[in-house]
Amino acid sequence: MCGFVICSKDKFPIKESLKLIKHRGPDSLEVVTEDNLAFGFARLSIIDLEKRSNQPFRKDNNLVMTFNGEIYNYKELRKLLQKEGIVFYTESDTEVIYEAFKQWGNNCFNRLEGMFSVAFYNVISKELVIARDHLGIKPLYYSKSRSDILIASELKVFMSNGFSRVNTGAIKDYLCYGIHFSNATLLQDVFEVPPGTYVILKPDIGLEIHQYFNLKNTFDKSKSFSKDELFNKIDESIKFHSQADVEIGLQASGGLDSSVILANLYRRDNGFKSFSIDVSHPLLSERKWQNHVIEKFPHENKLILFKKYSVGELVKEMSSSTYFHDLPIHHPNIIPSDKLNALARSQNVKVLLSGDGADEVFCGYPWHLFDGLNIQNSAWIPFQYFDEMIPSFPSSLNLQEVHYGLAQSDYQTYFDQRYYIQKWFHRQDRSGMRSSVEIRVPFATTSLVSELNSLSLDIKTKNYKTAKKILKNYAERYFDDSFIYRKKVGFSIPINDWYSKELFTIRTFEILEQFGLLNKKVRFLINEGPFDKYSGRLLWSLLSFAVWVEEFDLS
Repeated sequence: MCGFVICSKDKFPIKESLKLIKHRGPDSLEVVTEDNLAFGFARLSIIDLEKRSNQPFRKDNNLVMTFNGEIYNYKELRKLLQKEGIVFYTESDTEVIYEAFKQWGNNCFNRLEGMFSVAFYNVISKELVIARDHLGIKPLYYSKSRSDILIASELKVFMSNGFSRVNTGAIKDYLCYGIHFSNATLLQDVFEVPPGTYVILKPDIGLEIHQYFNLKNTFDKSKSFSKDELFNKIDESIKFHSQADVEIGLQASGGLDSSVILANLYRRDNGFKSFSIDVSHPLLSERKWQNHVIEKFPHENKLILFKKYSVGELVKEMSSSTYFHDLPIHHPNIIPSDKLNALARSQNVKVLLSGDGADEVFCGYPWHLFDGLNIQNSAWIPFQYFDEMIPSFPSSLNLQEVHYGLAQSDYQTYFDQRYYIQKWFHRQDRSGMRSSVEIRVPFATTSLVSELNSLSLDIKTKNYKTAKKILKNYAERYFDDSFIYRKKVGFSIPINDWYSKELFTIRTFEILEQFGLLNKKVRFLINEGPFDKYSGRLLWSLLSFAVWVEEFDLS
């Protein structure tokens, strides 16, 4: 896991820009130039720790590559390429993806199983190709005028280089969900490469956007259901995600998803460490279940007890997290997530496995028990509530476009996998990278998603009665029914209980006023405080937006 910056060398300061993302890869900071482009790379060494695998990477004078992420099937691809006579000089997945691009060009991306953002510059053709993994686990942003290019792993690089105007058309999407529904971002003239997409950029010409993986195509119901085959895929994915030349750890929430990964890891090696957060609230604490897992599979566990902050402490933590997350922090659990990953790094753990993605992939949310998209369920209420509170702001969400080509029963699953999951990927990437920790998500793989999406919804939700049924069946290998089929809690922070109108300072009101977010309804809510989870979510979103604007001095 790493980070990179590519820019027009005469327009943007590459060394200063690269230092902004040093936390993503403190093991090596290197810069090379080629033609009018500068390539900067911050490396977090995970596989093949030797200098020979440092980046920017090149084996000849014709191709320069920067690559952030991990390719889990790199050993299989390496064997294929060796059969073609290619000689390898490192043990890294970096060299494999380099040679894969040389061998197969833009067709190589669909052969990769992993999380990645990558850039290739062809010195002969002057063509720059940037690509993002199938599901959008790793970030990749760009801005291009006719003559200037800026590409980076984090948005702070753009904000420090003059991109300081807020894209007001994206405000409501971020307030509601912490995501956006197009390739536009909250910054004007800065775009995100969509999942499963590569972009070709040529100097003084423009750019071409190509989709190499379409998630909708995975909803093909032609496959038969094989429980054993699916279980083998889960085993294989966790095994692949455990490949590293450094110590592997685990985010252990006590919930089903991370506990299944923990149990699977323990079966092969019990020498790992896990890290847990216990929220100091009687309805949200999962320490009972965390202890249950630790007792059943004894290993070293480190715990953070997350308690209520004072107003001053909370604002300070929000500002700090906002800087590293680049955007308004959409959920208060980002703050304890940052603390958890910092604890792991203090214990010399550079890689953590996470259960994120399981609910979206295995259909684990309550709203998946509906056949199709039901706007009365909790996945969609925020839009209705926010529309009522701040009606003047548009959303870029086009439901007809989202639904096009899908059966009604697949609407919600597709939406969650294509859009809703993005805020959790963003959280894990920034929260981990803040402490130079790589977060891996074994349940979010192309092969698992494709297999599960080929099944009818009633198989995955047991006739619309039991969410995440297949993963729960898998968990029966390790746990009893009282653990597996208990009520879902989720990683929540009792922000409503912690609310104080003192959080909204004079400057906060000025920012909300400036962006048209302060009306009578909002003022009343700020003064009276939240009365349910949706009003609490709105207040948190408004506060987070104001903190973001203030932190990066945006206009």
